[in-house]
Amino acid sequence: RFELPTECTKGLPPQGITMMVNVAHMHSRGRKMDIFRTRTNKQGEEVTTHVFKQRGYDFDKQNPIWKTWSFQPGDRVVYRCIYNTTGETKPVKWGLKSEDEMCSIFIAANVGSPFRYAGIGLESAGKHYAYCAASRPRFDDQNEIDRLLASPAAEAMSVEIPAEPSKDAFYVKGRDRNLCVAIVNADIAAPAHNWLIGGFPYFLIGAGIINYICQRLIMFWCHRYNIQKPHAWMCSRAINLMETIMCTTVFFLVMTDFEMHFKV
Repeated sequence: RFELPTECTKGLPPQGITMMVNVAHMHSRGRKMDIFRTRTNKQGEEVTTHVFKQRGYDFDKQNPIWKTWSFQPGDRVVYRCIYNTTGETKPVKWGLKSEDEMCSIFIAANVGSPFRYAGIGLESAGKHYAYCAASRPRFDDQNEIDRLLASPAAEAMSVEIPAEPSKDAFYVKGRDRNLCVAIVNADIAAPAHNWLIGGFPYFLIGAGIINYICQRLIMFWCHRYNIQKPHAWMCSRAINLMETIMCTTVFFLVMTDFEMHFKV
């Protein structure tokens, strides 16, 4: 079990960022991964949400999962990996080799974050640390770990952390009672509320208008060519047409400023 220190996230934009793609990485014994986020709502209550779950990890098929979740300043993020060590006769080491094990996750966000790499659970002199940096360091041996933790590189920091986060951080609790926040952060609107001018409310209004126009067009076409179809069929085709129009629009809007939307 691991926790990302909040010290590493102080440079996040005030509105936060949206995690778009998640790729879990373990070795051959890895089976599952979970990410939990704890956030304090406007009522002062802590809300813990299970934001990502890798249900069936396969070392030979490490595919990206398009599951969006928001990450705001002050959020507490913890994650855990679950392994199957049945049949092992010796303790499994923690390391970079394939016969060892690890617990890593690669995440792509809609905008750049203040760090590109976070190494959590590093040990030095009997203490545990997290190392957050703008680029991934080379931890080839313990001497290198000790050196970087004692003297972090430019745009990097080392933070002393507990050996492992508390177990209560891995249980869903509370609920966000702010309807506006729930709508704006809705997973169904992940691309729209980040890429379109006006945000989710205007996106929703625009979707309703486009859907109405599409219904009129489908009905006109059917009546003109005497196509006898139930109203439910026409509504379904109108939704398909609306989705095509809106996806094409989002695509062209994103491609007009490719470097901003795909900043790495």
